[in-house]
Amino acid sequence: MKEIPIKKRESNFELLRIIAMLLVMITHATFLSLGIPTHEDSISTPYNSFGIFLSQSFSTVCVNIFILLSGWFGIKANLKRFSEFIFQLFFFTSIIFIGFYIFSPNVIANTDALLTFFMFHSSDYWFVKAYIGLYLFSPILNTFAERASQKQLGYFLISFFIFQTIYGWLSIDGVQWIGGGYSAVSFFFLYLAARYTRQYLLPDINKISQSIYISSYISIVLFIAILAFIVTRFGLPIAGRLFTYTNPLVLLESLLLLIIFSRISIKSKIINWVGISCFSVYLLHANELLLRPYYGKIINNLSVTESTEWFLVFTMLFILSIFLISILLDKVRIAIWNILIYNSFKQQQ
Repeated sequence: MKEIPIKKRESNFELLRIIAMLLVMITHATFLSLGIPTHEDSISTPYNSFGIFLSQSFSTVCVNIFILLSGWFGIKANLKRFSEFIFQLFFFTSIIFIGFYIFSPNVIANTDALLTFFMFHSSDYWFVKAYIGLYLFSPILNTFAERASQKQLGYFLISFFIFQTIYGWLSIDGVQWIGGGYSAVSFFFLYLAARYTRQYLLPDINKISQSIYISSYISIVLFIAILAFIVTRFGLPIAGRLFTYTNPLVLLESLLLLIIFSRISIKSKIINWVGISCFSVYLLHANELLLRPYYGKIINNLSVTESTEWFLVFTMLFILSIFLISILLDKVRIAIWNILIYNSFKQQQ
């Protein structure tokens, strides 16, 4: 979904969008592919274990960043943009199914695969479904943000933050409709938090040195990684909780990264060209028919068969290859969509 017209795209935020998508791929390459390091891992392979925690700490802001960006600019919902989003979704889903039909038809020759196509399983493109919820409710959220006073909006954000921290982080399953940040409701909070930050806090934020924001961001990343390693080393199985999207430190880390990029001045047609298509990377690699059986398995196999140095090299090349393929495929999707829109416009004349 593109809240900003192409001609008004700001390269600094498009660069952040690109980085956030790469971070999505990195986070899928750590805990999802390699698993959360255990107590035994922290003793037998301490450097590798800390490296996994550090990678996850650095990348876990990925989802929050996408929603904060939506809130920063505000979603301007309309049928055309929503239709294009749905077209993009099923364009990539169809490519995946066609690929399986040609090379491995047995994978999709069952009802379960059809349910995956329409995202009927809870894990199928969970982000897409949560974002659709945010998109549909965005007019209401926009009205609330515009009509509420600073005090009212601030009170709501503080109240929900406290509630979410208790029942969506400390008690990760305290309420299912928060789901550790894997939900539209958490997206509502992030969306409004970004709106509030830009509308009321930006003048004060800009008075603070950029170096402070950068050092604070790095400090949080290191703190979470070190804390995760320590609790794991002591045999406390709570490291995974530190990397949930509702962790207050992860939320702060995400907001800091948004602020850092908001203060960067850059103009690049290439960045904008890539940024407009980067969501396709998620649609291609995070489909449940590919994510765990192929993406996760390939990276896991590399971790077993290769040295640490070559594992990092091959994994980076693998991620960049998928990223590039996705971007190029999306350019085909955009061309097809523009033809459909043009023909539709001609028929209406």
